[in-house]
Amino acid sequence: MKRKVARIGPSTLMISLPSKWCKERDLHKGDEIEVSAGENNGLVIGASLPEKKLKEITIDLSKFRYYPRHLITTAYKAGYDKIIAKYSSEKEKRDVENVLAYTCLGYSILEETKDRLVIKDLAETNEKEFEPVLRRVFYLATEIANNALEFAKTGNREKLAELISNRRTFHKNGDFCRRIINKNLPIGYNYLGNIFQIIKQLETITWAYQSFALSLTGIGAEVISLPIGFSLSQKIKMKKIEPKVIFLLEKINWQVALLPSLFYTPTLEKVNEYYHDTIKLVQEFREKSLSCKNGEEALSWSYIFLILTSLRDLRGALLSLNF
Repeated sequence: MKRKVARIGPSTLMISLPSKWCKERDLHKGDEIEVSAGENNGLVIGASLPEKKLKEITIDLSKFRYYPRHLITTAYKAGYDKIIAKYSSEKEKRDVENVLAYTCLGYSILEETKDRLVIKDLAETNEKEFEPVLRRVFYLATEIANNALEFAKTGNREKLAELISNRRTFHKNGDFCRRIINKNLPIGYNYLGNIFQIIKQLETITWAYQSFALSLTGIGAEVISLPIGFSLSQKIKMKKIEPKVIFLLEKINWQVALLPSLFYTPTLEKVNEYYHDTIKLVQEFREKSLSCKNGEEALSWSYIFLILTSLRDLRGALLSLNF
């Protein structure tokens, strides 16, 4: 690239340095660089790349007794490269080992003593991976919605197993995207806070779909935290589900399927129509849920309502993509 030569004072000439080159080397006013004559009338400008500093944190797992794994996943999403996790029981240690089996891409336990684990990111986070992983996040959200609908319709336990597997994969990919955003890597998007919010809302939506499906069986919503080798019981008994629930869920799934289009090819008209249709579904939900017969049915309805409100609350983040 060409640069104009400017004069400073009576005998000093100056050229500007390329901005990208300076940022890559973390150069600032007052820093020193090496300048020397090169071959064929060339000029050699040298500056070493900045040494990468590990972002490190020490965590006491006993401070979050019920779900210590959340401390690890939070540190991962916050962009930490090394975690020293102090534990006071085998249960806390197993909880961390289990969570590393299905999320926190690149994290590995490098050292283990009687009261601490040293966890480090062994895979260098690459911002080029953000886009394909984000697309997979949208794809998995749609798949999970379809898995839940098919399980509600048929009671096919393979669909439930597929849902749980997809939910774990979603968790892993969604956390990876939020980690890249929090590390401030150049991923080519504006309004990163809103993209972070979209991923978070999708996490809530997929959790609600999984919880809805599990509410039909009585297994419990925390199956995602079980070891990878966990298998579903052959004795799953489906609770009766009203046709009106299936009908409403089909409409909601259409809204979930629209999200990739709203994100990648946004227009104000599409967002407006999406929001209008979502509000109509919220009203339809209120009318249909009034005839709820018992506590078990009320629980299933509550997860559907969570899906709807999360879809509704995406409005602001989706609108920002048009500015």
